[in-house]
Amino acid sequence: MVLRKYVLRACVAATFASIGLSAAHAQGYPTRPVTMVVPFAAGGSSDILARAFGASLAARLGQPVIIENKPGAGGIIASDYVARAQPDGYTLLFGTIGTHAINPVLKKTLPFTCPRASPPSAACRTARWCWWSTPRCRSRTCRA
Repeated sequence: MVLRKYVLRACVAATFASIGLSAAHAQGYPTRPVTMVVPFAAGGSSDILARAFGASLAARLGQPVIIENKPGAGGIIASDYVARAQPDGYTLLFGTIGTHAINPVLKKTLPFTCPRASPPSAACRTARWCWWSTPRCRSRTCRA
């Protein structure tokens, strides 16, 4: 419950930050619905966060935000779809570390150039990792 409140507050804060940037960018934006593409299946954590973020964004923009799930290939399908869309600000990618950092490292060729094709515009969520082990484990630290 506490995590949910934290995530929703972070999404709302990111929404306000991104709205200020878009308002300065173009007057009259948006004049039609905005599509937010989620690179994973409906019902997952990315989808849930995108829907919460989209609801906040829609309220702030005064236009509907359509959530469109395009799962497959670790997010490459959705990333390519958004990279090929008109660069008018009406098609957004709800990217993750996988779509913007891991895929470009693991895949020699991608159908788009990341991050040039879809530079990050707002951070909706950050994650903290906690590692647990049994007391019998001799290691006390974890180094990358």
